[in-house]
Amino acid sequence: MSIEFKNRGFFVGNHAWFAEEGIYIPSTGKTVDNENIPSGEAEDLICWQDLGEIVKVSPNLEMEKVTAQGPDPCVLVDVDEVVKSVKRTWTIDVETLTKLGKQLIFGTDLDSETGEGVIDSKVERKGWLVWSAVNQHKVVAVTCNIWGNLTKDGSTDIGGGDFTKPSFTFTQLISPITNRIKFNV
Repeated sequence: MSIEFKNRGFFVGNHAWFAEEGIYIPSTGKTVDNENIPSGEAEDLICWQDLGEIVKVSPNLEMEKVTAQGPDPCVLVDVDEVVKSVKRTWTIDVETLTKLGKQLIFGTDLDSETGEGVIDSKVERKGWLVWSAVNQHKVVAVTCNIWGNLTKDGSTDIGGGDFTKPSFTFTQLISPITNRIKFNV
């Protein structure tokens, strides 16, 4: 299953949306979790938060391998490698900050009425990340649907009336739905 938003007004370059765990999904009556992802249809758009104007997305793959060795004829040589573990993180650099980005920087949930939150009360957010990249012909080239944890690691400078361009980290986790990527080229 690959989520694609029907409203083309969402697409102008790279975009990332996040649906946080526990949010109610109008189309199904369920809540967001690793088995339930909101659609890209109009009634479910309230589930998705924009991460900001995306500058760059960097998928990073770390693998731990085990090497099997065998004799040849007097020394041991590598004869095979087996992947023991895989960890994929996505670094997302943004140009502008949304409410979600600001909450990630300070590790908080903001009260919708007062706009206040307790610093470091929510340092990570689990949910679905949908990332789309649009090419120069305004065609969606790549769409990813990924379950995981969204965080802001390290520091963010604040000055000159704005935040510097922060980077967010999304650590991919396993889901029964299966994390998906779709290439449209």
